[in-house]
Amino acid sequence: MKAVLILVILLLLAFCLTAFGQVPAPSKTLPLTTSGQGEPKNTAGFTSVPLAISYQGLMTTSSGTPVQDGNYDIQFDLYEASVGGTSEWTETHNGVAVSRGTFNIILGATTSLNNFNFNRQMYLEVTATAGPAGPSYPITFSPRAQLTSAPTALAPWTVNSGNIYYNNGNVGIGTNSPSTILDVRKDVPNDLGPIISLSNGGGGATSGGAIDFKNLNVTSPTQFRIRTDDDGNSSAHLAFLARPQGPGGSSVIEHMRITSRGNIGIGTTTPSQKLHVASTGSNTSRLLMESQGSVAIRQALTLTAGQGRWSTFVGVDGSYGIASANDLFDDFTNRFVINHSSGNVGIGTITPTAKLHIGGTPGIDGIRFPDGSLQTSGGVGSASSVSSATDALVTGDNDNNGSGDVRFVTGLSDKMRITNGGNVGIGTASPSAKLQVTGSETTTDGKNAAITISNTASGGANWYLRAGATGTVTPAAGFSIADDITYRFVISGIGNVGIGNYIVTPSNIITVEQNSSTDPIADAWTTYSSRRWKTNIKTIERALDKIQLLRGVRFDWKADGKHDIGLIAEEVGEVIPEVVAYEENSKDARSVDYARLVAVLIEGMKEQQKELEELRAMVKSLVEQQADNEKKSLGELK
Repeated sequence: MKAVLILVILLLLAFCLTAFGQVPAPSKTLPLTTSGQGEPKNTAGFTSVPLAISYQGLMTTSSGTPVQDGNYDIQFDLYEASVGGTSEWTETHNGVAVSRGTFNIILGATTSLNNFNFNRQMYLEVTATAGPAGPSYPITFSPRAQLTSAPTALAPWTVNSGNIYYNNGNVGIGTNSPSTILDVRKDVPNDLGPIISLSNGGGGATSGGAIDFKNLNVTSPTQFRIRTDDDGNSSAHLAFLARPQGPGGSSVIEHMRITSRGNIGIGTTTPSQKLHVASTGSNTSRLLMESQGSVAIRQALTLTAGQGRWSTFVGVDGSYGIASANDLFDDFTNRFVINHSSGNVGIGTITPTAKLHIGGTPGIDGIRFPDGSLQTSGGVGSASSVSSATDALVTGDNDNNGSGDVRFVTGLSDKMRITNGGNVGIGTASPSAKLQVTGSETTTDGKNAAITISNTASGGANWYLRAGATGTVTPAAGFSIADDITYRFVISGIGNVGIGNYIVTPSNIITVEQNSSTDPIADAWTTYSSRRWKTNIKTIERALDKIQLLRGVRFDWKADGKHDIGLIAEEVGEVIPEVVAYEENSKDARSVDYARLVAVLIEGMKEQQKELEELRAMVKSLVEQQADNEKKSLGELK
């Protein structure tokens, strides 16, 4: 006799189910008491729910008749599938009283459900293993019952071992409208007392409170930590720790500390001054000091290398324009001076007379890179004479009216110039653009061009960029790129482009040359088509019908009136949208990919060929039938 269990789940009071049916897995059951309203509560003060399922079932025969009254041994199993699969939890209740087919039990009463994962769809299977005489046991009732959420699934807090958590929405403390994950508010006027307190009652020199910041999930390493450290003298320090960059940084390390004495340490845990910056590297410490008010920054920074040498930066009151100097000096003498009243900078002198004055060997009002010879000139703006023609000179071109240029001179001739209008010229003393590079074209491979890009390493090459002129290989008003062998890319004065070997006068919009001027078109143009880059591959269906819907047209182009033939993109888009490109509004058709229509034509020809073969077979059959009929007619005549 096949038995059927009609399962009616009256109440699932289990494990603080979430809206998705997730059930926590606590490692121990909290002691429960019952309030006057009968709501279960735990002694820790959390809202909790029973860690069990109240279950009522009705057992009937295959005809729907309740089973015989009596006591049954019933086994309950949980599966992830409605049929088949492996039991993931089992529990047996012995001597269950069954009356008129109904029974009541508490699932989880004998086998704990504490650590069971309900974050998925589960099914309950009921098997009677023993009972009143008559049937052959065990009897498994079907179908399995699907577990659904219970009213307690709406409980906001979930208990997990000794913890509680809440994954839906924000939590407010002191506010009924939290705007963040945790929103803490204190509405007490004129109160500077703490809102949040962190403490560690364990004591000891290494105890304290901390806040961790993580950027991925609860199992990822801590990225940043703010921590208090007990110094063992009834006082504490505030430390700031961060995880080092790179995959090797798994633990946070301290970067800054504020001591109980008010000292701040960056790179040190024992700051001895109000601000103590330390570094293990020679060039890694950085400090920016800025004054945005009217108070001067004077002797604000003292640096020491541990050998008695020191340097002090002396600030100036910037709002009043006091005529004083900023000195950067050491134990011995001034090294660097900025004169506030004039704006002159002195290096090696404390009385700078120019915007940049470098003391030492007598020189000019500018910057000179001497070759070791004595400089004897005293001109202003440029050198009146030099002892060696190989000196390099950066100077002003003084015309006595404040409109001179800045010249970069070597070998007694200008190599670069910045005009008073802001134009920069390389190879020219009168640049007409913001950057003008002037060179010459004297060879067929483009050497001596305006711009050269070179790689001197093994296997490297030189590339030359040039603008053409009358009489040059590069077309007049054109542009070219060449290597040490030949021209590789040319744009003519009318916009034609040549790519390949020595195409210096391209006659088409784009000319691609492989070996010589007799093959001005590339060997082939291929499109990526391997099945390695494709998925959902299907044969085009009803291709012949699609072809019949297309319309070939003759037309004239609006732009130039040229007569042409082709297709109308809008019409093609209604039949084969895959080959039509549209504007950004996804409405106006722009172009048709004629090459991709080949796929439709191929399948259309195959469909047409199939129809032809069917027609041939039909004609053949008709011919043979006609021949048989004629033979029969001749036989009857005889």
